Amino acid sequence: MQIIEMRRSEMEGNLKAFFKVQTDEGFVIDGFKVMNGKNGLFASMPSKKVGERFIETVTATRELKNELSRLAMAEYEALDAPGGADHAVPPPPLTDTDLPF
Repeated sequence: MQIIEMRRSEMEGNLKAFFKVQTDEGFVIDGFKVMNGKNGLFASMPSKKVGERFIETVTATRELKNELSRLAMAEYEALDAPGGADHAVPPPPLTDTDLPF
């Protein structure tokens, strides 16, 4: 699993950044967030608003969430380092064997 894109949020408030994750199998999942909560920064899973609540649209084990949070915090800290900037990792080039037709 790797973070392939992270960009700062331009909104005021607790939302600090958005990011995408690519799994080892090649799935790309968008909608992760770096949030500033009462206990500090944390990675938030993709979610949608239902009434007044937010419901996670992607679930993971506690171990996987911890690993994702560790990766996200390291990436977010790199944004704030001197010379740090929002980034995106380009996807690998497609080959003829990747096409289904």
